[in-house]
Amino acid sequence: PGGLLMAAATGNGAASSPPFHSGTIHLLREYGVVHVSGALSTAEQRRLFATIKGSLRRPAKATGSAEFHTSSGGAGSSTHQAVLHELGEKLYMRCAEAVAEEASAAEMAAEPALERLGLAASGEKPPNISICTGKAYLSHATLSNHTDCPEPLYTMSVQLGDSCDFTVGKKTSRPHKRERHGTPVTIRMESGDAVYFDGGLVPHSVDRVNKNDAPGWWQAARSEGGCDRLVLLFREPLSY
Repeated sequence: PGGLLMAAATGNGAASSPPFHSGTIHLLREYGVVHVSGALSTAEQRRLFATIKGSLRRPAKATGSAEFHTSSGGAGSSTHQAVLHELGEKLYMRCAEAVAEEASAAEMAAEPALERLGLAASGEKPPNISICTGKAYLSHATLSNHTDCPEPLYTMSVQLGDSCDFTVGKKTSRPHKRERHGTPVTIRMESGDAVYFDGGLVPHSVDRVNKNDAPGWWQAARSEGGCDRLVLLFREPLSY
């Protein structure tokens, strides 16, 4: 009840999303990527895992990873978990509000991914999460450098479990015309972190999973889920 994000009390007794703390937002202007360190508290991470563990697919040792579906479709449909869509949209707004404070209007207008966040922050175009999927990793698994499609695909990625080294901006072996590559940047994603990025135009990869550096609560979850790392991907419709 009350969603996956813990409520923070306001002066009038209402509830709101917890505020960002100083130093938690890391903005990679070149690619329009935003790393939110500690986006979810330990309690929020545990609640998220409890919500999605019934949808998990345990990865086989040979492949090292397994994709799974958690929620999609309209409200009221059998495949829709409203609490996940709400979480994704709240994370978008947390990110949008923080970036709007840090980046200038000119910077946001010049970068499509940041411009999208600006429209969310202003209320002109609120977040609209249409699908949430996930991927479970064993410690030896990686994700090859790639782009998801040849058009913008704004994605909010949330990490649980062991950390990973997530690289953006490295040129792919067969770049499409709109691919945005340059000097690669590697982000250490720890449990509870979120990364907002354009998965369609910005190349990205998981270079390694850093085994056994997860927070203490993950010890039981590792056994329950049969994996070392989980990532949840919240996406808006391509045409939105």
